Amino acid sequence: MRFILEKTQQPILDVTPLIEGLRSFLKQPKTYKYQFLQRKLNTSASDGYSYMGQKDSLNQYDKDLLHSFVLSDTAPLDILPQEFHSYIRDELPKVLEIIGVLERTYFMKYGLDFLSEYYDDYICHSVSYNYYPAVTNKQRCINNIRLSLHKDGSFFTFFPYGVPSGFSYLNHDKEAISIEENKHIVVQTGYYLELLDGQTSSSEHQVDLPENMIQERFSFAVFSMPKPKTVIPIKQGEMLAEQFHQEYLKLF
Repeated sequence: MRFILEKTQQPILDVTPLIEGLRSFLKQPKTYKYQFLQRKLNTSASDGYSYMGQKDSLNQYDKDLLHSFVLSDTAPLDILPQEFHSYIRDELPKVLEIIGVLERTYFMKYGLDFLSEYYDDYICHSVSYNYYPAVTNKQRCINNIRLSLHKDGSFFTFFPYGVPSGFSYLNHDKEAISIEENKHIVVQTGYYLELLDGQTSSSEHQVDLPENMIQERFSFAVFSMPKPKTVIPIKQGEMLAEQFHQEYLKLF
């Protein structure tokens, strides 16, 4: 099976507004933040907040050392925290325009012409905000891993704001390979593409603990996904968008 994790020719974007928005949200009291837990928002794209140690998050384990927030372009703006509104309203459309060009290129490159042709009918997106606090007690970090090995619930995952140090993935020989920080957008395949064509292996990856124990880490990813309630042709027939998510959850 083919495996895709590569650097594009597109330069990374300015990450400052996302860091500021996430910092502002995380400074709020728990009573405010917990209004936006995934189970409270209850959207088909798993929009919402996950905190470190949480046992019922849909996108991280309770042993993982991060806070995260997932927001999708299908979620109504008024259900999401105001700290993210300006980004969603003013910046996200520009980001998705860049991602859209890259996605269509990759869909065509790997023989998924119908997803490129009917892009606006089939494809939506979510953005994952991730904050890893500084780790001052190494015993809390199991096997020096901040985020457990996993596959993404996406067709493709893009890193439009760069890949900070600590990211590693498994190659075909199941060896952990670290990615060096660079100035171009990185793309990798997700599990939905594996389900879709049966020919593409999704990237298994994790976040390792850096040598500098006091270093905090921010990362931001954009996931391409099937639009809710759409029916997507797959190698074995067709699949409802929500079934992709259900199949993905079986991995955990």
